[in-house]
Amino acid sequence: MVSRKVIHCIGDSHTSFFTGDNKIQPEYPTIGYSVISNILTYRIGAPLAYNLCEKNSNSKSNQKLFEIVEKIDSKNSILLLSFGEIDCRAHLLKQAALQNKELDIILNECIERYIKVIHQLRSMGFIVCVWNAIPTAMGLENVSYEYPYFGNFVERNKITAKFNNKLIENQVKYDFQFYGVFEKIIAPDWSTNEKYYFDKIHLNNIMLPEVLKQIRLRNKIRFSLNELLLLKMKIFLDNKGSGKYKLSDRILRGLLKFGLKVNKLF
Repeated sequence: MVSRKVIHCIGDSHTSFFTGDNKIQPEYPTIGYSVISNILTYRIGAPLAYNLCEKNSNSKSNQKLFEIVEKIDSKNSILLLSFGEIDCRAHLLKQAALQNKELDIILNECIERYIKVIHQLRSMGFIVCVWNAIPTAMGLENVSYEYPYFGNFVERNKITAKFNNKLIENQVKYDFQFYGVFEKIIAPDWSTNEKYYFDKIHLNNIMLPEVLKQIRLRNKIRFSLNELLLLKMKIFLDNKGSGKYKLSDRILRGLLKFGLKVNKLF
């Protein structure tokens, strides 16, 4: 049976990806609204996966997360968590160096603490999906930038791959769903394909239809066909002239058939 469940995407700034906009959404308690009406996003600051289980962390991420989920009906909702990119970009490598510990020890501790929260949400009756930590785009080392980082891009992307693989290994045991695009945007030399980014950290909307299709098929969720077509037109317009995204003749015919107006996007 296909349902109209609402996806609640909660976490760091990468929740913004699921709105379909190539921009960072306002911070919670403001809710981000997607082109797809049954997706809501909640950017709860810049939380770490490592600290998510801490009730008194500086980011108050645990408090904000459970404040949100306590208002959500688990029977008609899916939780989509977005945590870990900041850990991989700025903290795991740094903590391994500072503590003089093997990187795998630091990584495993982070994963265990993250999964503790995932397990808690599952025990509340929620379907829990986990969004991958994405690789950082190139050139952080060559510019003065607002986002912190540690190590070079190869080191950062390797630890990100390990972080994601650990989640993949644990998804059956702890009964959550993992979704990601890491392998599609990383090259054999560990460089990142910047075609898919709108800044040095965040994905643009090009990959969103593919990700939504994966979630939809696995969970038998119904998305509005009109909204999906609008999303594809929006992606085309957002990336117009860059050669990053093209609409097929079939999609263009669909837009004409449903008489959708592009100005509804703005």
